[in-house]
Amino acid sequence: MNTKIIASLATMLVVGAAAVGGTLAYFSDTATISGNTFTAGTMAIQIDSDSSSGSYNWSDGFNNPNNPFANVKPGDSGHQVLDIKSAGTVGGVASIRFQRTSTPNNELPANMNIVVTFDGDHNGNFDSTGLSYTLAEFYANPNQLPLGAITSSDGIASVRIDWSVPSTAGNDIQGDSTTMNVIFGLDQVQQ
Repeated sequence: MNTKIIASLATMLVVGAAAVGGTLAYFSDTATISGNTFTAGTMAIQIDSDSSSGSYNWSDGFNNPNNPFANVKPGDSGHQVLDIKSAGTVGGVASIRFQRTSTPNNELPANMNIVVTFDGDHNGNFDSTGLSYTLAEFYANPNQLPLGAITSSDGIASVRIDWSVPSTAGNDIQGDSTTMNVIFGLDQVQQ
């Protein structure tokens, strides 16, 4: 056979195969999921501003209108229970910090003992260990100190702050005062 004829036949086969491949149709279909939106969750913590009322009055913060801590003397003690709420869509670990806002440098913070305990599931059972420092030591720590996870189904937890002034404080604290903010935080649990 002539090599020209073989080359012509080979060219026709390649062209024919390309033409046939281009004209063949295969079935196809698609399915779509539309409206996909990513929305970030929210994290919010609120404080009950009137724990004595029996009903909740949630607030992002408030001023203590009364001064329940006036005329403190050696040997005095007391406590305050505050309810906090995880009000966002993302839960977390609650924390606390005592921030000194008054400038006088006196002996009262060094002679006042503070114990903070936490009830994360809001059932009336506070943890037994808690955070125990003098108020001066709390002031010296600029970081939020972890209390625990808020685990109740309604997102409410309780924080109990016990304070005491030992009788050994004596005249060192006479006339002293200290003003502070109590700052609650909520941090996302790392997974």
